[in-house]
Amino acid sequence: ATRNGDSVTVSVENAKSGEKEDIECDALLVSVGRRPYTEGLGLETVGIVKDDRGRIPVNASFQTVVPSFYAI
Repeated sequence: ATRNGDSVTVSVENAKSGEKEDIECDALLVSVGRRPYTEGLGLETVGIVKDDRGRIPVNASFQTVVPSFYAI
């Protein structure tokens, strides 16, 4: 990830195809661990509902139900 003034560019690579892509976003939140730490992030206020274990459901591209929000 690289900060570019008021935005952040995240470089990602598909593990299977090797295809690379840069994603530009306003902010990047990184949380690493074996358990999801999603409490208190205000996800519900933007329409993201977590599962019973606190995980954020995503599609094959890691996109949440809110098109501009990704969870990896």
